[in-house]
Amino acid sequence: MTRLANRMTRGLIGLTFLLALTSACTDSVAPSDAAESVEAPTTSVAVATSTELSTTADPVANAADESERSDTSHGQDEPAWVFVPSGLTPELRSAAVSTDGVRSLAQVDVAVVNLVSTTNAANRTVDEVSDGFRIQLDARAYRDSSALGRLLPRAAEALAGLGSGDLLLSESSAELRRLDVGSQITFDSGWSGTVVEIVADDVFGPVEIVFADPGDFTEAGAGSIRPALLIDYDGDAAELESLLLEANGGVGVRVFGGQSDTGRDLPTPVLSPLEVKQLFGEFSFRPSVGRSVKIEEAWFEENIELRRIPIIGRVRCHRVFNDALVEVMSGLVRDGKEDMIDPSAYQGCWTPRFIGGSQRLSRHSWGIAADINFGNDLDYSLGSPVHPILLNRMADAGLVSGHRWVNADPGHFEYVGLPEDP
Repeated sequence: MTRLANRMTRGLIGLTFLLALTSACTDSVAPSDAAESVEAPTTSVAVATSTELSTTADPVANAADESERSDTSHGQDEPAWVFVPSGLTPELRSAAVSTDGVRSLAQVDVAVVNLVSTTNAANRTVDEVSDGFRIQLDARAYRDSSALGRLLPRAAEALAGLGSGDLLLSESSAELRRLDVGSQITFDSGWSGTVVEIVADDVFGPVEIVFADPGDFTEAGAGSIRPALLIDYDGDAAELESLLLEANGGVGVRVFGGQSDTGRDLPTPVLSPLEVKQLFGEFSFRPSVGRSVKIEEAWFEENIELRRIPIIGRVRCHRVFNDALVEVMSGLVRDGKEDMIDPSAYQGCWTPRFIGGSQRLSRHSWGIAADINFGNDLDYSLGSPVHPILLNRMADAGLVSGHRWVNADPGHFEYVGLPEDP
């Protein structure tokens, strides 16, 4: 498998929210309608230990759609990012504000929007879809501007003086979109905005589009809006997480980054939607029945293949993901460890659909996630989705497990790429 070179800067503000809501990941129908990997929460730790008997897995029995992920890198001087998959309640925000040591706080709205056409500054059409098709973008809007200036001064500076109708793109997003300053983007709601600035990738992180006015989210037809918090906390990240967990009834809060966030055992980062597109391409889609979507034929023909994989059998995945599966399964056969895999608990790979309960495209839509040993016991036994040998073999091939996400998804494995050489 090709080593992931030139990985984008993963700023704390660029956390990948693979926000996969609360459907159980049971991909039983072709490959079923109830498993997701669209983007969930995680932070940066080693992909996995190289020692096969290492027990890095936490057996979490509460499976949920591709779980909520957030990819981050740690920085000693960065604000903490508070990730709450179930949504930010007024009570939780109040608890954060009143916590000793919290010096500043800003809200970030995370959402998806769907474009239907774009024109460049010369008013030439760049992208245009029809017949109900659209292209999904990972979007952000930042609130609490005065606090944002203290927490993320470069982001605040980029947003200063902008208002309704103004949009910002990162350099990588602008390159992918082939747009420049003055370009127009029209969304499936009929609302249009203007690209007024293209900023360096490290200002907002690997995000596709930033709305200068949070109110424009609604106008643009934003879906699956999730508020999160950026907090300047004069204390330990684990301590802050504990305090906020208590305020949220003991569930569904995870804190990344912050003043003291080293040495914590946190999940492996996943790719942002922008990074996924850079590696695997972009497609337009049209909603179909239930959570299913129809993907443009040209992308499917170029990227999705049916291949026979050792132990599992015939699977339909992205060709790069198939390479990773072959590597893992062939290695298990070679080493006499076939019993790590329960072929009857393989529940699918390429399934174009939304994450359950959301309008976000699942990573299964790209064919870069598969459900293996899915639904089996989390007791580290043979055929368990959290057996340390399986987890480490998958990690060595660039595939991360969802068992340690905030909304755990044991048996879900998705592509993040091979770790770079130090």
